[in-house]
Amino acid sequence: MKIILLMDKGGGVSFHRLFTPFADLQTTYPNVTVDVSQERDEWIDIDFEKYDVCVFSRWMGNYHYNLIEKLKLSNCKIWVDNDDYWVLPKWNPAYKAYKKLIKNALLDAFQFADIITTTTQKLADEIRTVTNTPIFVIPNCLDLKQSQWNIPKVKSNKLRIGWVGGSSHEEDLKVLGNSIKRFCEEYDAEFYMGGHMIEYGVWHDMEKCITGTTVDKRPDWFKTIRASSPDAYGSMYAQFDIAIAPLQESRFNSFKSELKIIEAAAYNLPIICSNVHPYKLHQYNAGCILTTNNEESWYLDLVGMKIFTQTFQMGSKNAEYCNENYNLKEFTKYRYELLCNLITNDLN
Repeated sequence: MKIILLMDKGGGVSFHRLFTPFADLQTTYPNVTVDVSQERDEWIDIDFEKYDVCVFSRWMGNYHYNLIEKLKLSNCKIWVDNDDYWVLPKWNPAYKAYKKLIKNALLDAFQFADIITTTTQKLADEIRTVTNTPIFVIPNCLDLKQSQWNIPKVKSNKLRIGWVGGSSHEEDLKVLGNSIKRFCEEYDAEFYMGGHMIEYGVWHDMEKCITGTTVDKRPDWFKTIRASSPDAYGSMYAQFDIAIAPLQESRFNSFKSELKIIEAAAYNLPIICSNVHPYKLHQYNAGCILTTNNEESWYLDLVGMKIFTQTFQMGSKNAEYCNENYNLKEFTKYRYELLCNLITNDLN
């Protein structure tokens, strides 16, 4: 079986949803060969007749429709992986691009695909409202053998709260109110903002969501960790004691995945999350606290987590839960079964 992956160079989604799992697939099953192409301008020249399956995430750039036509004329099956809802809120940096082009390109790809995979049952149900193409749920998983998930924990004599994210999360950070500031000042704790890019103004606003002040008046308890590549950013978690995942309740956010919980679990960290979808899926995860989106609730659960981490080993419980439910090897086996069924036209 020969597979071609069409991937964005340096994209986090492609790294987690395509590169990592299909690399494990090739390693696990000797009869599977996976080629990777990261140069969009070269995709139109690929001889797809050489491959059994072409896999891509969301859409294929400016040659999207040309590539679909070329793929349909070949014997190559089309596997579309989609990890997000296609209607973005106006505050999202990608809003205009999705509205102008990506949304319709993705919806059309659904129609032409032979198989669709996605991250949660909720998102799968939504995709089923727009296509009859067979859809299968494969959650995000981490390859814990990768070096970024095995960095020795950085020691500190202070309790450290950590968040990792991108520039589209300003609205999510607002749900915290002054809870982080109150907690860090009262308990002599530190807060680490992972993924930070000081040269972009949006990050100044994101800082202010936490500190309540401007960058030039940044308090000592507020720390930043520079943004990193998808194959290295996991090392940020080695500097945390508690992870947080605030998320504004919205239709768009409800279709996201639980990746931040899984990343925290890789470092045996407990995590506090907003009590909204998709984090509600972890209501039985003893290493995860689901909290109401207001300042007082976040503050009180930070105080509670400070106690729980010392007495109930919540970080280990998060790791155990995620290892059981988001095990890469288990889903590699499932991907292989889907691959075999796809090639033999036996998906139903």
